[in-house]
Amino acid sequence: MCVFIFKGALLKDPNGILIQQTKNVQAARQIRFTNAKEIVKLKSVLKNYIKEAIAIDKAGLKVELKKTSEFNMPEEFKSKLSKTPALKKSLLRFNTGTSKRLFTLLLVGKTIPNT
Repeated sequence: MCVFIFKGALLKDPNGILIQQTKNVQAARQIRFTNAKEIVKLKSVLKNYIKEAIAIDKAGLKVELKKTSEFNMPEEFKSKLSKTPALKKSLLRFNTGTSKRLFTLLLVGKTIPNT
């Protein structure tokens, strides 16, 4: 079980319970639980985190996201882009969010053996 907070990176975390799922997740954070007793135990803490998240959203605050160019691109992929202009052109047609997701998938894929 978990509580997922979309702009969790902006929250203060005095209890140290916010978890960044992977190094590629920039804004979202999770609060994980292994059983219902943990939720009951953290009830007042959770309320405070949720109130802060609502205040952040109402204030219109945004997480400063890295640009795609700031991610480390695998050399193999860089090489493929430079040798295949049509591929680069196709990738540039996607909006920024989609480009980032595709790029992240490529990065994650390179960490899995035999990919």
